[in-house]
Amino acid sequence: MCRTLKRYGRRLLYRAGRRGIALAIFTATFATYGIGLVLGYKPTVLQALHLRIWIFGWMWIAVAMICFTGIFATNDKWHFALAVFAMAGWALLLVIYWQGAYGWASAVSWMTPCLLAVLISSWPEF
Repeated sequence: MCRTLKRYGRRLLYRAGRRGIALAIFTATFATYGIGLVLGYKPTVLQALHLRIWIFGWMWIAVAMICFTGIFATNDKWHFALAVFAMAGWALLLVIYWQGAYGWASAVSWMTPCLLAVLISSWPEF
């Protein structure tokens, strides 16, 4: 049983490839953050662009679902572009509307995976 699961797990990882695994990690991050925003997590921004934070939570969940479709796709450039756009846009939103002493740190912590996504998107898939 354990060998069978290990074998299917390796096949799944091989089929997704390095870029697909990165998209899976981004998908899990976006979905978790979106669910947290919908359920009441309060980031350093309370309201931005005259929208409530839970609306941004649903946007993160939508981005996660779109990125999920690119895990096994052969042409995933639009999925990575959406991930980069979402993270950079959220960091910019945090910089503009931050409330609190350390709101800028939140923006820096979102720009780091954004730059990582830009780097991973340049990798060739073998």
